[in-house]
Amino acid sequence: MLNILRWRSDRTPTTEITESWEEIECPVTDSQIRPFKIAVPDSKLEDLKWRLKHTRWPEEATVSDWSQGLPLSTIKDLCSYWQHDYDWRQCEKRLNSYPQFLTEIDGLDIHFYHIRSKHEDALPMIMTGGWPDTIIALLPTIEPLIDPTRHGGKAKDAFHLILPTLPGFGFSGKPTKTGWGSAKIAAAWRELMDRLGYHDRWVAQGGDWGADIVAELASNSPPSSLIGIHMNTAFFDAKKETQGSKMGLTEGEQRALALLEKWERAESAYLLEHATRPQTVGYSLADSPSGLLAWIFEKLSAWSQDEPGRQKDVLTMIPKKEVIDNIMVFWVTNSITSSMRLYWENGDNTALPIDLPVGQYYTLEGAR
Repeated sequence: MLNILRWRSDRTPTTEITESWEEIECPVTDSQIRPFKIAVPDSKLEDLKWRLKHTRWPEEATVSDWSQGLPLSTIKDLCSYWQHDYDWRQCEKRLNSYPQFLTEIDGLDIHFYHIRSKHEDALPMIMTGGWPDTIIALLPTIEPLIDPTRHGGKAKDAFHLILPTLPGFGFSGKPTKTGWGSAKIAAAWRELMDRLGYHDRWVAQGGDWGADIVAELASNSPPSSLIGIHMNTAFFDAKKETQGSKMGLTEGEQRALALLEKWERAESAYLLEHATRPQTVGYSLADSPSGLLAWIFEKLSAWSQDEPGRQKDVLTMIPKKEVIDNIMVFWVTNSITSSMRLYWENGDNTALPIDLPVGQYYTLEGAR
């Protein structure tokens, strides 16, 4: 039995106009799965370059460390690479090299990849990330998971992969009414698995908000269908958990939780902004590519440190092309504001009982 904590709260409705994308022509019904290809117009890419060229930069910070945010020179260098050297069409070609689809669930188009292994007995697995994740983060995992025999594994280790895009993220539709929190997304994922013919014996993996969603799946799915989950994010209250050894925690666990509390104090401002005023911060991020880059890259940099305040160069761990690839998915779909609303949708702490096998990986040290 594992209990996962979630946020949830009551809010008033917020609406946003959805954006349509080019797709292969075919008849549409509510449950039909439609093939999809990404095709970003040249005009959108030209507009991006114009905005990067005409960025109005602020002055440099008044300190030499990163306590006020990322250095001006760091963001200028990345924006210069983005404007002059980066090629979206390479990324687009790679994204289109795997089969992807749209299907309407509860009035919203859900974008997903469905990549079947050549091994017939492969286990179906649905994988979900969080914010600011896109399909870019999962691309390196695809080949080892669908064809482990080419990567030092065995045929019995193979998976059929279902990689859905969260509502409001990337090429999925943007909710125009409230309610699309983790519980509703989990219900949509169950419906998606049914539509794909996976009625029994499948597993789910999730990180960040994806971990919350797979916890919902495990709590509410028939055990005959979902047989286990894996999470690489743990949700708990660090202050509460560090209040005493009566919790049965080891000395090492106490140190880890104390470090987590330090992370929460130093690096959680973005979370509160997303959870309380996503629309407000969204106006500037949707309009400015340099602002969007700074907002997301600052988090990637912070999460790649051993502890708060350190200043290791994240670009030694994540190629700058991959950084921009990920940010481009938000930019070309204008989905940064709608993606942040997931924090707003998930409110007060609720414990979820899980009676399925659970795998957990979580580290507070090294690259996060």
